[in-house]
Formats: sequence, structure tokens, C-alpha cells
Amino acid sequence: MSCTLNNQSCQIDWCDSTKDCLGNYSLKFIRSLSCRIREYESVMRAKEYLEINKKKIYHYDLVKKAVYDLYPLRNNKIQTEVYFNRYLFADARYRSHEQFYADKPPSTIFNEREYEVERSIAHKIRMEILNVISEDDTFIFAYNIIALGANKYGDYHRIMTCNLKEENLNTIPGIEQVCKEYKEDYPKTSLADYLLDDDNREVLTVKDATCRKTRTGGFVLSIKPMRYST
Repeated sequence: MSCTLNNQSCQIDWCDSTKDCLGNYSLKFIRSLSCRIREYESVMRAKEYLEINKKKIYHYDLVKKAVYDLYPLRNNKIQTEVYFNRYLFADARYRSHEQFYADKPPSTIFNEREYEVERSIAHKIRMEILNVISEDDTFIFAYNIIALGANKYGDYHRIMTCNLKEENLNTIPGIEQVCKEYKEDYPKTSLADYLLDDDNREVLTVKDATCRKTRTGGFVLSIKPMRYST
């Protein structure tokens, strides 16, 4: 089976059992599924990078925690900035503190905040996070913050070898669309939200039609492992 996506050809070879399973679905649905499989194969998502490179990542547990904390913030630039300033820029905060008290006795001793990454490894942690999210375009805001060294403490250290990712009016809708295609906009709290997904609605339509053909007397939708409340 072949199809096109963004003017590029997608070729997927289905085994016989898969062809039988997909037999009742529309050609549009199958083409969409085929192209998405091929598209996703060429992009390494953040979670995949973490799993594949687990033994190579310095301070893996801290990096993983930060990435997972950032997952629900991906479509919110302000909240992403707040998170970085609160937890991942202790080194910049320390340098700002030292500069402020350079010519006078410090009235306060610098200490990391609760759950803030230690200043001695903060830069390394950001670099590891950058590696993890570099191919995952749902992390555009986090990527650009690290690449720019952007923080509220005024101590910027841009990574000159990093090309910034474009931010525009379509950035947030684009992030949300990719999250939807990755099925990362789950769990949902209502069945109606679940059926807003074109693929889910297609599955429901086919299953309902199949039940009608076999005269089972109706169709009961069972969705696992998520639960939905009405």
C-alpha cells in the first residue's frame, strides 16, 4: 500500500492478518495510519530517547523527572519558562547572586531551593534534556529556552551551535496536533472527547456497522485501560 504525505511517498507492507483486520476500514483511514507509521519511525520522541539511551544519559533520574514534568507544559510557554527558572537554572541564579553581592557582604547565603537541580550540575542537566527533546517538536518552547540560555536572572549563555526552532501563531496548535497524533492528549475525562479523535470515531463506526450486520442487537463500547465519565 502506498500514499503521500507532504508530497512524500509512503510505502507500507501489511501482512495478511493485518490486511484482514483493516478490511472494513476506509481507505482514507488506512492511508492516514500508514503514513503516520512511516513519519513517526523517522522521529525519535523524548520518551523513546530516554528509554533507548538510558545508560548513556548523565544524571538519568533527574533528566527523566524534568522531561516528564515538562510534558504537560509543552503547549504553554509561560509555564515552561516558570518551570525552568524554578528548577533548572540554579547556576544562573547563583551567578546573579554573586554579582549582586560582589562589593558588599552578602546578607543571605545562597542555597538551592527545594527540588531545584544543584548549580554544579544544572548546565549538564539542561544539555542532557536538550539531547532528549531535540527531535520532539512538541518541546519547542523548552528547546528554545535551553538553546538561548533564557532565564529571568539575566545570565544568558546561548548555545551558538543550536538553531532555534521557529515560534509563531501556529506553534501551540501545531504542538497540540502532534500530541493528538501521538495519542499523548490522554487520558480524557469524557467519551465525547474520545470520539473527537477521527481515528477513534472511525473505529466506532466500523464496529457499530459490523454489529448491525451480524444482528447482535447493538454495540457496547468498551475502552481500556482508560475510564470515561459522562
